[in-house]
Amino acid sequence: MVAALLLVSTLVVAQPHSSPIDYHDAKGRFELRLVGSWTKHEEPDAPWEACFDDDQGVRLSIHVHSIAAGTDVKTAAAASAEAWTVLKSWTVSLTRELPLDGRTVLVEAATYFVPDADLPETDQTVAVRLVHAVLGEWLVTIAIQGEPDASSRLDLVADRAGRGLTPVAPAPAARSTDSPAADSEVSRAIDFHAPTLQPFPVSFVAPPRWRVTHVEKGDAILVSSVESGIVLVHAGLYDSFDPLYARATALLADLGFRVERSDDPRKDPLGDLRGTIVTSTGNDSAGHALVARARAVLSDKGIGTVAVGFATPAAIRDLGPRIDEIVRSFRFGDFTPEREAMAKLAGTWTLDKPGDAPPGSFAKLVFAADGTIRATWPAGADGKSDVGDGRFAILGGTLILSSQRNGSHVVDFALDAEHLRLGGATYTK
Repeated sequence: MVAALLLVSTLVVAQPHSSPIDYHDAKGRFELRLVGSWTKHEEPDAPWEACFDDDQGVRLSIHVHSIAAGTDVKTAAAASAEAWTVLKSWTVSLTRELPLDGRTVLVEAATYFVPDADLPETDQTVAVRLVHAVLGEWLVTIAIQGEPDASSRLDLVADRAGRGLTPVAPAPAARSTDSPAADSEVSRAIDFHAPTLQPFPVSFVAPPRWRVTHVEKGDAILVSSVESGIVLVHAGLYDSFDPLYARATALLADLGFRVERSDDPRKDPLGDLRGTIVTSTGNDSAGHALVARARAVLSDKGIGTVAVGFATPAAIRDLGPRIDEIVRSFRFGDFTPEREAMAKLAGTWTLDKPGDAPPGSFAKLVFAADGTIRATWPAGADGKSDVGDGRFAILGGTLILSSQRNGSHVVDFALDAEHLRLGGATYTK
């Protein structure tokens, strides 16, 4: 599941130029949707299709190159490299693939220098992530730039940008009104009013006058053009509330909301299901006071959900009923992990080439056939490694890792006889 979504125009506080990215290419070739608080540059002669800055020092620009039909993304990216190699000391340190629904997005991590003609020794290093995708006869490259010490954030934005970049689907052909069943199938396929939090079998209904702007790996963002506030919905692999709230707090932090104080959870069941409610106070990155109201539910199927609404203190009272509507609409399907695929993961996997692995990689993972996992993180400055136990599952070909420490995460993975590729890192059995 990016900084200060709380600052969306008129939704939370008055920041008229900040909003999530909901970019539609002027030529109708692609769209980019990305959560966060981004300010768009209006520079018609700039060397990009569009450019956005967030309030944490990250710049995102969109570049488009024409390519021959059928060109794969690696070849297309290599052919466009000249646009970047002209930058001083341009160096690519890592290239990884992000497989998405039948298409592959290529992510390159690189650095370059911004020269200072008067004081060359003060050249500034810039970290970059290039997200390449082939959409028809076009190579779309999203360049994400920031400080070198912001690598983890740049990786997060790059992964989300890769998933949020989609070709524009052609308009559906007219359908006969004599086939209501077929029309119903089309409506369900494109209706964002009742999204499913894939890969989890959880759905909910958006309240009237609210719309879903983002759905990704068990998370959804909802906004309204007429009511204040933002709503985050999260689903994951949970059997207790503490890691569920820990994950919700991390997602809020990722969106720029710094929680300063939280009340103790109060019991708030949803029918026969266990439920709790928590109110938190804090600030966004600009120092504006905000209040969050979270309702969490644990199903009897091993899935937990939370709906968190956040707004200014004056607006949170009106947002509360919207949270209640969403929670009451939760529907849980059958949770059926893919046991055969999980069995193939059983064993000990050790990080290959730790020096080249992206931030946040594990040092070692031990999967058991019963769905439990033990993770070891790289040693810290004190030479000690953290170890944590949790659960895992495979649903819809995606891997879910859940722990008391970090909550539930959906990660892309690829597996062969000796190698596990997980989150841009490679592990050897």
